[in-house]
Amino acid sequence: SATSGITGTFTPASVTGATASVSVAVASTVPAGSYTATINGNASAIGNRTVAIPITVLAVPSIAMTLSPTSNTLAAGTNTTTTVTLTRTNFTGPITMGTVGVPSGVTVSFAPSTVTGTTTVATISVAGSVPAGGYNLSISATGAGVSAIASTFGFTVTASTSDVDYRFCTSGAGSGE
Repeated sequence: SATSGITGTFTPASVTGATASVSVAVASTVPAGSYTATINGNASAIGNRTVAIPITVLAVPSIAMTLSPTSNTLAAGTNTTTTVTLTRTNFTGPITMGTVGVPSGVTVSFAPSTVTGTTTVATISVAGSVPAGGYNLSISATGAGVSAIASTFGFTVTASTSDVDYRFCTSGAGSGE
């Protein structure tokens, strides 16, 4: 039986010699799995002939990403980390990490920045000048032949402890005056 999305084209369409070739096309909507194509031929000297050809459809190469944790709270002038776990489906190439929408005064670095395995660690550094408040940035992953993906990391910045002004006073008691 025919599977919707798998088609064959014969060259030549009518065989006058001993051979023909078939090109098989698989639509992106066909689920991964094993299928059987049946080819029927008829020649006056030999009658009807049927050949079953197995076809294996692989999943489209892709990557997926999870962050752990997905958010954190930190003081201005400090940093935090999140572990980026990448899931690969039929993709073995390098994945390049990046960011989108990084607020002013915030930097992000990756170790490693090009991933050949499945994990990297993102370090989010917040300058002491960043005002307290809630922020988001996107961590992105790209690879040749796969769709780019991104996940959001949210973080809350609290006032830097270096903003505290300590003043000490002496009243003369115990000071020897």
